[in-house]
Amino acid sequence: MRLYETIFIVKPDIIGEGFEELYKNVKDFLEKTNCQVLKEENWGKRKLAYEIDKYKEGQYCYVKYVANNHDAPKELERLFNLNEGILRYISVKIEDNIIEKNDKQNDKQEDIIPTTEANISEEKEQNIEIQDEDSRIKD
Repeated sequence: MRLYETIFIVKPDIIGEGFEELYKNVKDFLEKTNCQVLKEENWGKRKLAYEIDKYKEGQYCYVKYVANNHDAPKELERLFNLNEGILRYISVKIEDNIIEKNDKQNDKQEDIIPTTEANISEEKEQNIEIQDEDSRIKD
């Protein structure tokens, strides 16, 4: 499983129900491809850095999701290419194999022994025994 972020820019003249339908299509596509949407944001209408197809503004949308297969972002980008309402898009892989990383972190946390009074007293006893042995060796 991989973690991805996708930002896409929608034409500014697509407003209201048209925009909501396009946004819903993206979310439905991610659900169909067994992706788990973690975060979605509509950043609203913003000025573009440069003109794209004679548009000076665009509606920015952000989606963060976990994909079970590596083809999901490619298919999403194919969907964006087919849709004339999308000006630009970018998909970025944030993390690879997030389940394995979580498992490794959990294993590391299990290796850490919690400090309790029993553990502290055991350590003190071991230190005393070591000191006694050191003093015997010196004598």
